[in-house]
Amino acid sequence: MINDMKQKVMEILLILFVLVCSYQPSVLAKPTTDRHKLTYEYLDQFSGTEFKIDYPQIYQALTNVFMELPDDVFHALTDPKRPVIFVSNITTGIARYAHATEFIKTKKSTFAQGFYLITLADELNNTDDVEAIEGIIFHELAHRYLEHLRRSQFSCEMEKEANGLVKKWGFEKKFLKAKEKFGSKKIGDSPCQDLSINNNPK
Repeated sequence: MINDMKQKVMEILLILFVLVCSYQPSVLAKPTTDRHKLTYEYLDQFSGTEFKIDYPQIYQALTNVFMELPDDVFHALTDPKRPVIFVSNITTGIARYAHATEFIKTKKSTFAQGFYLITLADELNNTDDVEAIEGIIFHELAHRYLEHLRRSQFSCEMEKEANGLVKKWGFEKKFLKAKEKFGSKKIGDSPCQDLSINNNPK
């Protein structure tokens, strides 16, 4: 089990190394109003090639999400000084389908203000409903936009805030599809869901 965990960590670090080595800060520097062009350039820079090749459903969902984000949110989340980077992995427990990690800037950091890593499980690719995958991605991006991982302590209230922001952006339908398809199904899947059930018993 520990060896499997170490192997997954090494795989993620290798992907990050490749992404950092291929990083070209000029890609998003040119002003343009072509969201298609910006989206594809961004994903080419900051998502692993395995999405496009091996996980087409996830890649399509990523593309759709970045095409549909409000303009101010899109520009905030694609700032190359602190990009959101996507990698694939198989995760378990409460973060079975997706989770995020914040990397704060260090003196020798390649990215001026650090970067935000979102890990997407390859299991997401098994659904034909791309909008459900989009709901997952919107939720993780909402956490980044709200700077939740830069707070000192996680709370279940942050989950509600992220869900509320996804709805405010206009993607409630996709959020509900994600909840139906990938949401917790039993006790133990999600501490926040368990807490809600315990506080509101039938």
